[in-house]
Amino acid sequence: PDSVTSIGERAFNECTGLIQKEGGVWYVGNWVVGCDQSVTTVTLRGQVVGIIERAFQGCNRLTSITLSDGVAFIGEYVFSDCTSLTSVSLPGSVTHIDSDVFYNCDGLTDITYAGTKSQWKSLDKGWKWDHSDLCKVTIHCTDGDIVKS
Repeated sequence: PDSVTSIGERAFNECTGLIQKEGGVWYVGNWVVGCDQSVTTVTLRGQVVGIIERAFQGCNRLTSITLSDGVAFIGEYVFSDCTSLTSVSLPGSVTHIDSDVFYNCDGLTDITYAGTKSQWKSLDKGWKWDHSDLCKVTIHCTDGDIVKS
């Protein structure tokens, strides 16, 4: 139901009858639960409200991802070890970015956020949401950039 605010890691592991696959992304209802390791770019379908822990972990060919408007929750380690990832587009609907979302994403240089700098700073971010490895990223907001160095 719409009242669900998070879904834990491996909640739908081996539930192949529940999983819908579109463009290399795996969905259960309005949640992203995984992906094909071969994806290079992803634009999530509409109606997605969240991405469970580790959903894109280790997708080494993934270079960019655009999250659809409506995504509010990004779980722990979602993009960890996506070593080719260089850009991420986040909607203004994001309210929570968990810990270590970009762990070992050394190539990530640009995050485009469809909200203001003030909104970005007030987002609920888990401890080490960006991990110390993510040290040279620019967050492009609607009213200017935030440079993390």
